[in-house]
Amino acid sequence: MRLAVVESGDLAGEVLSFAARNQSHSVVSLQSIEQLMAPLPFSPAAVAVFEPPARPVEPAHLANIRTALPEAAVVVVSHTASSGDRTRLLRAGAHDVLSSPVNPFDLLLKLSTWSERPGASEASELRVELSDLVVDAERYRASKNGKALSLTPLELRILYCLAAHSPNLTPAERLLSFGWGMLEDPDTSLIRTHICHLRRKLEKAGGKAFVIKSKHTLGYTLVIDP
Repeated sequence: MRLAVVESGDLAGEVLSFAARNQSHSVVSLQSIEQLMAPLPFSPAAVAVFEPPARPVEPAHLANIRTALPEAAVVVVSHTASSGDRTRLLRAGAHDVLSSPVNPFDLLLKLSTWSERPGASEASELRVELSDLVVDAERYRASKNGKALSLTPLELRILYCLAAHSPNLTPAERLLSFGWGMLEDPDTSLIRTHICHLRRKLEKAGGKAFVIKSKHTLGYTLVIDP
């Protein structure tokens, strides 16, 4: 993913930039929205704007971003936005407006998912549907074959990550970052036990057969068994 972060010294913005680089995303860190209008090293597929406390993001700012970067997914993290402000920013082109503080790891996954799925909108949430499997990481629930899955919070986050990338490979680093919030070198052994639990629970739920395939040292792939 190609990511632009307007952080203005916001700690969560700095963590977001660091986590994205750690996962091999291309990141440019900016201090103001105006810098998005200047030539950048690349054209961002996603933009995270952390609103400075003393300078609220205006709809006109969003309109300028949409004009300059019409294909980018844009999220605003606001300290002050009321429901009316949020509506105006969404209408101006933001994919979502979040209240500060935010979890930078959740935000990174949301931006990554949007950037990989052109045409996503503010209606998109941390929710994925694959055949009879539904995983909603925002509401911490999942179902399979019309039945609720009994998952631990960690298992749900891992399953969401797998489903969001399906049928493509989910890198082990991304599973660790979203599941455990790790920024250090990943220890893939942490994932194996939880993957085994998920395989059993998906099989027990019945319905469409899913397979979680392991790619040694690289990651895992969730696919429907043909």
